[in-house]
Amino acid sequence: MSQSPIASNVGGSSPVTVTATLDNNLNPGQSVYLRYTINNWSSSSSIEMTGNSTVYNGVILAQSPGTNVYYYFNLVPDLQYHMKMQTGTR
Repeated sequence: MSQSPIASNVGGSSPVTVTATLDNNLNPGQSVYLRYTINNWSSSSSIEMTGNSTVYNGVILAQSPGTNVYYYFNLVPDLQYHMKMQTGTR
């Protein structure tokens, strides 16, 4: 998993693109979702990532300066493949 721009270069008005690279293609009916929080998981948002083959992207909208954003991606509906890959701070 990676993000652009990298955490040290994120400005208060910058959206962040998160890229997930899978080991294999998705099974029929599977989707990749990006879940993120700005309040240490008291609540969170989830968006479907777009892409094809093994590379998928999701965009976290710009947040107020100094906001920590934590995120992971997971595959659904096959929850046995749910993985918390990495947290990020922006």
